[in-house]
Amino acid sequence: MEFEIVAPGQNDALLQNRCEPGGWEPIENIRDPYVQEMGRFAVMEHTHKLVGASLRFIRVVSGETRPMSEGKEYRLVVEVAEQIITSPPMLSVSIKFYLATVLENPLDRSWKLKAFVPCN
Repeated sequence: MEFEIVAPGQNDALLQNRCEPGGWEPIENIRDPYVQEMGRFAVMEHTHKLVGASLRFIRVVSGETRPMSEGKEYRLVVEVAEQIITSPPMLSVSIKFYLATVLENPLDRSWKLKAFVPCN
Protein backbone atom coordinates (compact mmCIF):
# COMPACT_ATOMS: atom_id res chain seq x y z
CA MET A 1 0.00 0.00 0.00
CA GLU A 2 1.32 3.40 -0.91
CA PHE A 3 0.86 6.42 1.31
CA GLU A 4 0.70 10.00 0.11
CA ILE A 5 1.90 12.99 2.05
CA VAL A 6 -0.81 15.61 1.79
CA ALA A 7 -1.55 19.03 3.17
CA PRO A 8 -3.80 19.22 6.26
CA GLY A 9 -7.45 18.92 5.25
CA GLN A 10 -6.77 16.90 2.12
CA ASN A 11 -7.16 13.61 3.96
CA ASP A 12 -10.94 14.08 4.05
CA ALA A 13 -10.98 14.60 0.30
CA LEU A 14 -8.90 11.46 -0.27
CA LEU A 15 -11.19 9.40 1.95
CA GLN A 16 -14.23 10.62 0.02
CA ASN A 17 -12.87 9.64 -3.42
CA ARG A 18 -15.15 6.84 -4.58
CA CYS A 19 -15.23 7.68 -8.29
CA GLU A 20 -12.52 5.31 -9.46
CA PRO A 21 -13.36 1.69 -10.39
CA GLY A 22 -12.85 -0.60 -7.41
CA GLY A 23 -13.26 2.41 -5.14
CA TRP A 24 -14.25 2.42 -1.51
CA GLU A 25 -17.87 1.94 -0.41
CA PRO A 26 -19.11 3.01 3.05
CA ILE A 27 -19.91 0.32 5.61
CA GLU A 28 -23.66 0.60 6.15
CA ASN A 29 -23.83 -0.84 9.68
CA ILE A 30 -20.71 0.32 11.49
CA ARG A 31 -22.07 -1.19 14.75
CA ASP A 32 -22.06 -4.70 13.25
CA PRO A 33 -20.22 -6.96 15.74
CA TYR A 34 -18.06 -8.34 12.90
CA VAL A 35 -16.82 -4.84 11.99
CA GLN A 36 -16.24 -3.95 15.64
CA GLU A 37 -14.27 -7.18 16.19
CA MET A 38 -12.14 -6.40 13.13
CA GLY A 39 -11.33 -3.00 14.66
CA ARG A 40 -10.41 -4.68 17.96
CA PHE A 41 -8.14 -7.08 16.01
CA ALA A 42 -6.38 -4.13 14.29
CA VAL A 43 -5.68 -2.43 17.63
CA MET A 44 -4.37 -5.65 19.20
CA GLU A 45 -2.10 -6.38 16.23
CA HIS A 46 -0.67 -2.85 16.28
CA THR A 47 -0.25 -2.83 20.08
CA HIS A 48 2.12 -5.83 19.86
CA LYS A 49 4.61 -3.53 18.09
CA LEU A 50 4.49 -0.67 20.63
CA VAL A 51 7.09 0.03 23.32
CA GLY A 52 6.22 2.25 26.29
CA ALA A 53 2.59 2.72 25.29
CA SER A 54 -0.54 0.65 24.95
CA LEU A 55 -3.78 1.14 23.09
CA ARG A 56 -7.18 0.02 24.32
CA PHE A 57 -9.89 -0.44 21.71
CA ILE A 58 -13.02 1.67 22.25
CA ARG A 59 -14.95 1.34 18.97
CA VAL A 60 -14.94 1.61 15.19
CA VAL A 61 -16.48 4.99 14.35
CA SER A 62 -16.57 4.75 10.54
CA GLY A 63 -15.34 2.59 7.73
CA GLU A 64 -15.24 1.66 4.09
CA THR A 65 -14.69 -1.53 2.10
CA ARG A 66 -13.55 -2.45 -1.37
CA PRO A 67 -13.13 -5.76 -3.17
CA MET A 68 -9.60 -6.96 -3.80
CA SER A 69 -8.31 -9.91 -5.81
CA GLU A 70 -7.25 -11.64 -2.58
CA GLY A 71 -10.41 -10.82 -0.60
CA LYS A 72 -11.96 -7.66 0.79
CA GLU A 73 -10.12 -4.67 2.20
CA TYR A 74 -11.52 -2.65 5.10
CA ARG A 75 -10.44 0.89 5.98
CA LEU A 76 -11.63 1.62 9.52
CA VAL A 77 -11.42 4.71 11.71
CA VAL A 78 -10.85 3.31 15.20
CA GLU A 79 -11.22 5.20 18.48
CA VAL A 80 -8.71 4.12 21.14
CA ALA A 81 -7.55 5.06 24.61
CA GLU A 82 -3.79 5.55 24.45
CA GLN A 83 -1.94 4.90 27.69
CA ILE A 84 1.63 6.12 28.05
CA ILE A 85 3.86 5.53 31.07
CA THR A 86 6.22 8.46 31.57
CA SER A 87 9.26 8.99 33.73
CA PRO A 88 8.97 9.46 36.70
CA PRO A 89 6.34 6.69 36.65
CA MET A 90 3.08 8.35 35.75
CA LEU A 91 0.18 7.16 33.60
CA SER A 92 -1.15 9.44 30.87
CA VAL A 93 -4.35 8.49 29.02
CA SER A 94 -5.77 10.22 25.95
CA ILE A 95 -8.40 9.41 23.35
CA LYS A 96 -7.07 9.15 19.79
CA PHE A 97 -8.26 8.05 16.36
CA TYR A 98 -6.38 5.77 13.98
CA LEU A 99 -6.96 4.67 10.40
CA ALA A 100 -6.60 0.88 10.16
CA THR A 101 -6.49 -1.03 6.89
CA VAL A 102 -7.33 -4.73 7.21
CA LEU A 103 -7.39 -7.35 4.47
CA GLU A 104 -10.00 -10.08 4.91
CA ASN A 105 -9.17 -13.36 3.16
CA PRO A 106 -12.37 -15.44 2.88
CA LEU A 107 -10.54 -18.58 1.69
CA ASP A 108 -8.69 -19.16 4.96
CA ARG A 109 -10.97 -16.93 7.06
CA SER A 110 -8.13 -14.68 8.15
CA TRP A 111 -7.47 -10.98 8.67
CA LYS A 112 -4.19 -9.20 7.99
CA LEU A 113 -3.38 -5.73 9.30
CA LYS A 114 -1.89 -3.77 6.40
CA ALA A 115 -1.67 -0.29 7.92
CA PHE A 116 -2.38 1.49 11.22
CA VAL A 117 -1.73 5.23 11.21
CA PRO A 118 -2.88 8.15 13.37
CA CYS A 119 -5.69 10.29 11.96
CA ASN A 120 -4.88 13.98 11.62
